[in-house]
Amino acid sequence: VAQGTEVAYTLGSGSNTLRLPPLWVAAPHIIALTPETQTGYGGGTASFDLVLTNPAATPDVYTLQVAGLPASWQVSLPASVNIAAGATLTETLLIQFPQNALGDFPLTVSVENGAGGSDQVSGLLQVSDALDIAISPASQESREGVAVDYTVTITNNTPSAGNVALTVDGLDDHAVSLVPSLAVPASGSAATTLSVTPQAGPRAFGFAVTGTADSGAADSAQATLDVVGLRTVGVSIDPASAAGGPGSPAQFTVTVTNTGTLSDTYTLDVTVPGGWSYELSRNGTAVSSVNLQPLAFNSAELLLTVTPPLGATPGSYPVTVNAESTQVAGVQGSDTAQLEVLTRGVTAAISPQSTNLSPEDSGAWSVTVTNRGSVPDTYTLSVGGAVAASAQLTPSSVSLNPGQSQVVQLSSGPLPFVHAGPSEFTVTAQSTGDSRIRGEDDATVTFNSYEAVSAAWQPISQTVSSLSATFTLVVTNTGNVSTVYTFDVSGAGLTAEPQLAQASIPAHSSVANLVTLTASDVGTFPFNGTATSTTSAAGDSAAGTLVITCPGNPDVNGDGEVTVLDITAVAERWDAFDLGNYSALYDLNCNGVIDILDIQTAAGAFGQ
Repeated sequence: VAQGTEVAYTLGSGSNTLRLPPLWVAAPHIIALTPETQTGYGGGTASFDLVLTNPAATPDVYTLQVAGLPASWQVSLPASVNIAAGATLTETLLIQFPQNALGDFPLTVSVENGAGGSDQVSGLLQVSDALDIAISPASQESREGVAVDYTVTITNNTPSAGNVALTVDGLDDHAVSLVPSLAVPASGSAATTLSVTPQAGPRAFGFAVTGTADSGAADSAQATLDVVGLRTVGVSIDPASAAGGPGSPAQFTVTVTNTGTLSDTYTLDVTVPGGWSYELSRNGTAVSSVNLQPLAFNSAELLLTVTPPLGATPGSYPVTVNAESTQVAGVQGSDTAQLEVLTRGVTAAISPQSTNLSPEDSGAWSVTVTNRGSVPDTYTLSVGGAVAASAQLTPSSVSLNPGQSQVVQLSSGPLPFVHAGPSEFTVTAQSTGDSRIRGEDDATVTFNSYEAVSAAWQPISQTVSSLSATFTLVVTNTGNVSTVYTFDVSGAGLTAEPQLAQASIPAHSSVANLVTLTASDVGTFPFNGTATSTTSAAGDSAAGTLVITCPGNPDVNGDGEVTVLDITAVAERWDAFDLGNYSALYDLNCNGVIDILDIQTAAGAFGQ
């Protein structure tokens, strides 16, 4: 009734304060809900007992209202009831909910009596699935035409037994066996078998089984089926026969093809005569396995280089390549080619095998060419790779008897276009007696890092009638590493505004830096642009010229229109030549003096 009261008062004798405590009134509840929590299943009903009490000595009318439940649900409860004096009455609250209802739903029932008294009670309705369906196992693998079984289990959570109709989605292109309906006991479970026979593959897909009870309750479960296709592989070697010699390799193209319907990785094995060497590579990288997709892009071309040993006896020898699946043992393919060892053979050996070289310098190597055959032969020499552009071989051809060697000198450089880091090059010696016989050797040259730059103006010179012009400073990184360069532009009587203060420029690339130059008056103004490395002494400068002629523009303050301000600005420079503050900006007729004619020119342009 009251939350507490504080009374302050003043008498002739003084002031004081009285504090009164809160005042409480206790009253019994006139409404109760039994049970406080009720359970139900989707598509069903639930009921609560609503106990109403009239503690008064006279009859009363109670008004009832339910809140908290979805508006679409059907709720059955009298809007009002008559209760005798001192009586207790029980009413039924009946709730019907749809199939898709699921979860906890709090509710409140409020009551108001004729004397203005009110009360309320809260409850909870818990709605769960009436039907549960499960498929086991959740995923299986099968081959085309091979049936697999799934177990479908239906659980009835309601207290009433019934039949459940079963349907399958997602297996239209496969043979399916499933009973159309299944009897399920009250608060119990029943199981049946779903048999699937795949008709096509390979592919993985999902399907669903849906059950619908007589009451309308429904549920579904999903599973997957992976239809496995064929795993096969083919190998072919081209050409079927190739020639080599002692120490001189022969090359074959090996094609590995996934002829199955599933992706697979194949290990590769090469069989050659004892003491022989080989290399199997793809795009210049040695490989021992390949991964291939089925159908499109299902093959890989490999380079097989087979080298007979020194002293190999002339004749024909088999070379076999085998590819085997890593997924299924025994799935393999192979092919065999013949390598004919001739009486001719040659080897080349580069010394040193590893070199450090500045791109600004020249390098030198020795190449030892040896006739490994049993007949005299002549060999032409060639260079490929990083140093080939400027390579020189001295001599470029050698004639040797069996077992004889000759040292050839190789030089190359400078090579300013190369990038920093290691690069490979190859020297090849090829027989003129039989072009199939060749020997080669690889070496590595590591190019050192260096910084260099060049600068140039575009254009070098401009003549304008305005007080400013735009030039482009083109800076090229002529070094072989990415470098940060700072830019500086200066010239007497000029103000420079470069677009870039600095930039990181990749090796052998350029940056265009727009520069706006502004002069205070007419004249010829030379200027310089400089690019300087932030990490070394590398730098370069370029010179340019800006020529500014008399502008003759009546808009002397540059605000876009000719006003009184422009006329007065010219007038203030009257006879400026003699006063020493001449500026061509105000000499509108460009005759070297500011006089009445210039003022008249400005006045004549008024309003433009």
